[in-house]
Amino acid sequence: MADSTAHGRGRADQAQSFVFNEERACMSKFGFGLKFLTALLLLANSIALTHGAAAAGAEQPWQNWSNSLGAKHKLSGRIWSAQRGGFVEPDMMADDLAAGTYVLLGEIHDNADHHRLQAWVIDQLARRGRKPAIVMEMIDVGQDKALKAYMGSDKPDAAGLGAALGWASSGWPAWELYQPIAAALFKAGLALDWANDTREMIRKIGREGFSALKPERIKALKLDQNLPDALEADLRSQIVAAHCNLLPASAAGPMVNVQRYRDALFAERMMLAGQKGGAVLIAGGGHVRADRAVPYYLKAQDGKAVIKTLILAETIADRDKPEDYGPRTPDGTLAADYIWFTPRAERPDPCEGLKKHLNKKRETKAKKP
Repeated sequence: MADSTAHGRGRADQAQSFVFNEERACMSKFGFGLKFLTALLLLANSIALTHGAAAAGAEQPWQNWSNSLGAKHKLSGRIWSAQRGGFVEPDMMADDLAAGTYVLLGEIHDNADHHRLQAWVIDQLARRGRKPAIVMEMIDVGQDKALKAYMGSDKPDAAGLGAALGWASSGWPAWELYQPIAAALFKAGLALDWANDTREMIRKIGREGFSALKPERIKALKLDQNLPDALEADLRSQIVAAHCNLLPASAAGPMVNVQRYRDALFAERMMLAGQKGGAVLIAGGGHVRADRAVPYYLKAQDGKAVIKTLILAETIADRDKPEDYGPRTPDGTLAADYIWFTPRAERPDPCEGLKKHLNKKRETKAKKP
């Protein structure tokens, strides 16, 4: 897969954080521990808006933030529309998202407000008559049996789902942060499905590249087609920058393969889960960007797909223009349909942790005969 120190690095680092948040599995092949991985992947990468479709008097997430850092920022709670080139109300955005076959909601994993807003979107889609399957990056194929067993049990609920999936040992932020998403899908009677592969397979892709896959799988996922040169170069540079510029460019290759594999797999999983009513993807922002992530492979695998993307972005103290935020294409265009601005979660600077980790590895290596 940050605090004011991390955010101070500016718009470029803000964009890089979307990639960085998604590299947890690939980085584990370099020997990072689970707790360190969890902290590292959290690098990232209210105005009282009214919503008529909500129950009368119900308090909306943007009216009572969980996080206080940046809660009074002039952008917090506002939604920027790339198509309109201006701000829109939540209702207007929800109407547009409901028209999508596939809706992708990009988060920063440890931000509770992001998950509350994702839950709000799911609820609004259901209110508009949609019945999409919910596909989550945080659930992998190795949990499929447990997921199906729990969802098919007598009284499954949001509180018990985390324990059924073994969430506490998964390395993802606490289940309590994700529980609002589960509550929304249970309330609406929506299906839940996995998106990710196992850590073992992700590590194998990191070691062997796409040769770890059978030729027919490579073709089905559209991984037999190279990314356009500009997009691949941008992905490589963002991976290096997202790792605090502490890794050599040569180390980006395995991470590029892992990122592309996961994007392609997530797209396939959305298509399979959404055959009847479409699908919603819950994933880190790096997977949601429209130019070269999951939407790229959705278009390749389903040319008729109507794709809608929403990035949830933490505000930065000294940046109050929408143009300063969001994943950007190589030419600077916003790579998402919408950005919803939120306060930021409080966390240590992951770059400091990475520096210490790499220095420790160098010292250990130097001591060996």
